[in-house]
Amino acid sequence: MMDFDSTSDNGTGFGLRIVKQIVNAHGWDIAITDSEDGGARFEITGVEITDETQEWIYEPSLLQEHIA
Repeated sequence: MMDFDSTSDNGTGFGLRIVKQIVNAHGWDIAITDSEDGGARFEITGVEITDETQEWIYEPSLLQEHIA
């Protein structure tokens, strides 16, 4: 089980807790592994990629237009 509380003296832990809530709400899974470059790597799986969301990956401004 992952600990989503902050280990930093200045951190609140809310950031990762919010990510966990979003992941759970969508029925996805999240895992924390070591990054090849050092630090942590967060892997979210179970995400369905549609043609529309694929466009957002390559052109983030399209997502901003969709949200606005």
